[in-house]
Amino acid sequence: AILVTVASRQSTVESAFSPRVSRIASLAATLVVLPILLFIAHEHHRLHTNRSTYHPPSDPNFYDEHNASKSKYQPRPMQELYYSQQGIYRTVQDDTQIFFRGINLPAKTPSQPWHLRSTADRTDFYESHRTVSFVDRPFPLAEAAEHFHRLSTLGFNLVRLSVSWEAVMHAGPGVIDTDYLHYLRRLVQIAGKYGLYVLIDPHQDVWSRFTGGDGAPGWTLEAAGFRLDGSLHEAGCAYLHQHLRVGEEQLPTMAWPTNYGRLATATMFTLFFAGDVYAPNITVPDSDGETIQQHLRRHYLTFINATADALKEEINVIGVETMNEPSNGFVAVEDLRDLAMPAPFLSAVSGFDSIRLGSGEAVDVEYYSSPFVFEETVRLNEEQKSCWLKDRDVWQKMGIYEIDKATGDRDLLKPNYFRRQNDDFLERFMVPFFEEIQQVVSSVNARLVTYASPHIDVMNPSTPSAPNALLNPHRRFGWAPHFYDAATLLLKSYSNWFALDIDYKLPVFTPTLISKSFARMLRSVRGTGRGKIHIIVGETGVPFDLTDNEENTKHSMSSSSLDRTINGMETNMLEYVLWNYMPHNTASQGDWWNGEDLSIRSNGNNRGTDAIARPHVYGIHGKGRVLAQSFDMLTSTYNLEVEIDCNKNTGGVPAEASFEIFLPHFHFPLTLMSITPKSGNAKINNTWQKQTIFWTVSDCYDGLTIT
Repeated sequence: AILVTVASRQSTVESAFSPRVSRIASLAATLVVLPILLFIAHEHHRLHTNRSTYHPPSDPNFYDEHNASKSKYQPRPMQELYYSQQGIYRTVQDDTQIFFRGINLPAKTPSQPWHLRSTADRTDFYESHRTVSFVDRPFPLAEAAEHFHRLSTLGFNLVRLSVSWEAVMHAGPGVIDTDYLHYLRRLVQIAGKYGLYVLIDPHQDVWSRFTGGDGAPGWTLEAAGFRLDGSLHEAGCAYLHQHLRVGEEQLPTMAWPTNYGRLATATMFTLFFAGDVYAPNITVPDSDGETIQQHLRRHYLTFINATADALKEEINVIGVETMNEPSNGFVAVEDLRDLAMPAPFLSAVSGFDSIRLGSGEAVDVEYYSSPFVFEETVRLNEEQKSCWLKDRDVWQKMGIYEIDKATGDRDLLKPNYFRRQNDDFLERFMVPFFEEIQQVVSSVNARLVTYASPHIDVMNPSTPSAPNALLNPHRRFGWAPHFYDAATLLLKSYSNWFALDIDYKLPVFTPTLISKSFARMLRSVRGTGRGKIHIIVGETGVPFDLTDNEENTKHSMSSSSLDRTINGMETNMLEYVLWNYMPHNTASQGDWWNGEDLSIRSNGNNRGTDAIARPHVYGIHGKGRVLAQSFDMLTSTYNLEVEIDCNKNTGGVPAEASFEIFLPHFHFPLTLMSITPKSGNAKINNTWQKQTIFWTVSDCYDGLTIT
């Protein structure tokens, strides 16, 4: 098309310039266009070469979709681990270094009342907030063996288990649900029987189910002064899927994160992390003068303590995270008149707009059906409902605004109230929180590692480096940032040719440049651990309901997107945990939460297996190191390069090192598999039932190719 355009304009060029000039112009245009066309042709050829070599497993029963217990796979035996001062996990028995490939098990909504398992229903939503139960979430104990066997078969050796504050303490401040903790312990024990380690994830999204997400109990909002009823949604202080009905108004894709910029979520995180700075002397009724920050933090630590204590004897539990995806709330907002989100989406409100809405004022705002796509101007809170209980508006008490007695207008008095000057949120507010959690966890069991999770700053989504306070090897910290393919996740659309670079905040084009961009972004993520503590990407994944694909190609497009992300992880030797495995996912309900559909299992079938069940080094025995490993999903080709510690004092003769490699039959059936080591010194022991090969190496540098 470009060449035709150039040719069509040649006569115009010739009429305006001399033949010599026109020839030079045509040649210059060709020299510019031709490399572009060759690059496009190369990329197209690279992406479509050897697709026909993909083959299904030789034994379909090995990956039985409906009954994993019939599988011939034998899970690895559980081995106790210790955490070295270098931030490495090793087995107590034989000092083998262990690498994790994990899967998230979400439990965001209660099991009882049963209809509240889905965010599409709000019957008794507010009335039942103190009587719900999360027993059997993520799944009943009777089903656990089936699911854990399946996950182990796919190559996972870690589950990141969602345990919400609400699940443990929904009945009231300090009231523990012991039935749930008993269920949790039995679930962890069953996971261990299938070779699965467990990382406890105190999960939350945008604070609570009652602010559009999940996590904190409803009573925390009441303690802060909010009304726990539909007014939060109706006044625009939060956006809840529970207030929408199928066939009526539908929230656009990925609407729930906009709650980070709305009053309820922003206020709760501000009070939780920095309430004593920004809302001093705001106390909780009937708490003996306890400030709201002290009240929330004390009970959160009690929740962490109760959870860690219930699991302290389980050797497959490696650690406890601090909090999933916390937020800085209003802290560090430069000006409350600025938009609260980096891209206008849905009702585009500023921080002060949210405060006005919460106080009971109607506000006219612009509505965007998609990011930057303006639809119309709408009026929020037409009925002028207040989100606060009587005389409990925290920000009015702090003098941020006042109400004009004559007009009823809200006048902003302190637009820069939350601006930070000489410190940042991570060091000032998150580090003390990390240290509090670590003290609680280590007091229960000194073996457990505390994984700090960085906060979500919607204005700066890049992952910050782990603070210095976490790097002391005696403190037993880990670092658990998250990474998602932003364009695919937010747009629910995958393209080989387009992605977003969240570090540079720029679009990236062409598969080669996207691959390099992902590798660089994930190299940056790996660098945030600073080489001193264990780093694991706590969440990564892709949606399976991509909107721009035909029904029969949805999953292959999702697999391609997932493969692109995992390739970036493998390039940087990053351990990661996929989001998610939700066995009750359906085509109509997705993950049963806020319209998301990221589960690798749906309607009784696995999804994305071609990208997920991939070879990788699981363990290293001896002084060996992986230099590089890569997997081509389309050709089922795995390449591994390693080095051994060569002792120069003994003439450069190394000790042997053994690499344990997960080798899934999905891509490598025995009758078609070929293993080619670069040196002649490799010893290979193929354990078919465990989908594992043991490669013993004695050369300083060696490589292996499996096809």
